[in-house]
Amino acid sequence: MKFIKKMDIWLIFSLFSIIILLPQINQHALVLGGDSLFHMNRFYDAMMQIKEGNIQYFVSMYGYSQSGRIVNALYGPYLAYINGFIMLLTHSWLKYQIVSDWIVNVIAASTMYYLLRSNYVQKSYAVWISILYVTTYAVTAWTLSQQFLSWGAALFPLGISAATRMIRDKNEPVKIIELALSVTLIIQSHVLTSLILVLVLTVFFIWSMFTTYNIKKLIFGVLISSILTTMLTSNVWGALLEVYGSNHLLAPFHNMEPLQNGTINLSLTNSQLSIGLATLIIIQIMYVFLNKNNLSKLNVGVTIIGLIFFILSTNFLPWNTIFLHFKSIAIIQFPIRLFIPAITLLLLGLGLSLTDFSSRVQNHLNIDYLLIGLALFTVLNITAVVTDISGQASFWKTEQVITRKANVRELVKGDRLRQLFDSKQDRGKALEYVYKPTSDYVPILDKEANIENPYGVFDKEIYKQNKSVTKSVVDRKLVVKWNDENGGDIRQIPIIKYQNTQLILNGQTLAKNQYSLSEIGTVSIKSKRGLNQMILSYQPSFIFHLLMVLNVLAWISVLIFLLIPKTVKLNIRKHYKRSKFLN
Repeated sequence: MKFIKKMDIWLIFSLFSIIILLPQINQHALVLGGDSLFHMNRFYDAMMQIKEGNIQYFVSMYGYSQSGRIVNALYGPYLAYINGFIMLLTHSWLKYQIVSDWIVNVIAASTMYYLLRSNYVQKSYAVWISILYVTTYAVTAWTLSQQFLSWGAALFPLGISAATRMIRDKNEPVKIIELALSVTLIIQSHVLTSLILVLVLTVFFIWSMFTTYNIKKLIFGVLISSILTTMLTSNVWGALLEVYGSNHLLAPFHNMEPLQNGTINLSLTNSQLSIGLATLIIIQIMYVFLNKNNLSKLNVGVTIIGLIFFILSTNFLPWNTIFLHFKSIAIIQFPIRLFIPAITLLLLGLGLSLTDFSSRVQNHLNIDYLLIGLALFTVLNITAVVTDISGQASFWKTEQVITRKANVRELVKGDRLRQLFDSKQDRGKALEYVYKPTSDYVPILDKEANIENPYGVFDKEIYKQNKSVTKSVVDRKLVVKWNDENGGDIRQIPIIKYQNTQLILNGQTLAKNQYSLSEIGTVSIKSKRGLNQMILSYQPSFIFHLLMVLNVLAWISVLIFLLIPKTVKLNIRKHYKRSKFLN
């Protein structure tokens, strides 16, 4: 019976996740937002690696114009392969997008429900608030503009559940698997979001130090969880050490004007924060501050912390000045990322307040009014999101096709572009005709180098040079061929070389003095007359191989532990305690 009830709730979330995507489904429209082309290249590369059996963890051999650049290894590698597998199964860009949107929505609703129920929020409130969470900008950003922060946001409530346990459960403030997996999953999906989660966890850890009955148990649990997380994410930080340790990489886009591009603008026309959601936030904050002496410390605490993060995500602060003078803070790029912990904590606080109020009110009619009010606000937010999705989908039928064209290069438009994206034969073809020459993570000669227009350089040296060569993938290696009529000329080849990238030209492994590199790592060599062939491969260090073995073993161990029946775990624990007592 309990299983059926859980399945009913999952079914509600699944159906709701389909409902908000109906505008896109009905219009048969692909939504191409600001980050679409970047992530499409990532997942297309992963899909083709799986499809053709040419698994290459580091360099891109199919995406990004087959340039050999490194992206996925530094940006949610396992999740990239999961998305690549989904692409392989769905057979079209549109089906992939709808399925991935649905998955993000269902995960977000499920994790928020887990957070709320873990904190004893009444079930009826928990369901509606979980649906409400899906309609917030933190989650809908993936559907509306393919911002990957939504994958982190979908998993974020798991981390908050581990954080609140430090306060609500004074006898067992840390469940090692819960804390380790919540941090691990977010690191595996979006590193910047994981840094924000660690910040939130640190706040709750310090708070717990003053409230827990057993500080040693708290510290021990956090320590063991950290060690386990380190092992479960060794593929991520290992790749970062591998690439950053041997190369100077061009940093991702540095947002110099976050107030104009990257904060929640508190206005009536702001689509990132609906009037309904803003009203609920205000009600929760006012309720807590007016009744703080009668509410649980957890409710008061999550509301205050959530409010702080909410203020930090808005244009209340002089973010332009902060980013200018504090480069370490500017790494977050967009302060709106801080909206993720803000809305998660504030919605948890709302659930706690509704549950608290219901427990103190004897009149069931008042409780029904509360539930109806929450449902009404949620429906209003759903309506706003459906309208936004419909608006974004409407671009598909226009000549523009792409909703945001900043730095986008289009070789075709309108009907021809739609035909390319609708093609089920070769989904990579569309990425050849419309692309965004993002230059993140390319190797530069000097870490202090100031490349005036890296997007333009990447476009010139990679995308435009591709016309004069042919590229293919053979045995996990990228093969580039071209004809040179004269021979002896210095020729720039549209591939990127990192420290551990290996190059073989016409059967000969190239030494450092046999090639030169541009300011973004593009290779130039002296070619021979006639047909030339360059083979590119990547050989990671021995240490990285060891870290990958550690990572696989750690995941296998955790999965085995999770699959062990609960009764067996209890017997093992009792046996351990008994033997400890006898000794």
